[in-house]
Amino acid sequence: MNIRVALAAFSAALLAFSANTAVATPVVTIPSFMQVSLSMGANGSQSAIFGTTHLKAGLFTDTFYFADTATLALVNGGLSTIGLAAVFDIDFITATLNGIAFDFRKTSLLRVFEAKEIGKFTNQELFSPFTLIVNGRAGQGLADGAAIAASYSGNINVTDVTNVPEPSSFALLAVGLAGAGWVARRRRVLKTNA
Repeated sequence: MNIRVALAAFSAALLAFSANTAVATPVVTIPSFMQVSLSMGANGSQSAIFGTTHLKAGLFTDTFYFADTATLALVNGGLSTIGLAAVFDIDFITATLNGIAFDFRKTSLLRVFEAKEIGKFTNQELFSPFTLIVNGRAGQGLADGAAIAASYSGNINVTDVTNVPEPSSFALLAVGLAGAGWVARRRRVLKTNA
């Protein structure tokens, strides 16, 4: 019985202590998910233009999902942002398409250091569907949660490469041509002997 009383007193003291203790709140990365449709081009390729605007400063993770049929495709694309002031600034940390990283370059614009940032993704063979994950910080130098209007945009181009024959198709073609050649030669030999 004394153990129960002691345990209850200890629990009450621990609860009172934890209620008075300040706990630091970590910066939360708010993920967002957007599904983007690919548009069919004249030559059978597909493309999409996408983007988003962040209204609060802080870290972000944006996920773009490009629905398509499950095929092998040659994919390229890009991301870009221009921030001439902190309230318009996006700093990309990473961006990956199906796990393959974008290459980023920052440049100055109108005497503003690193005002323009461009990410490129060049010609990779990937299986669809495609998932683009963009991590970054909106509102450089501003307190987390500050009101901003920082945006970025991007594009993706998809060319189906499944029309390229498999090596086994070439082997089958070679066997068929060899067979046709053998039949033609046999007919010619039979004509000369007759």
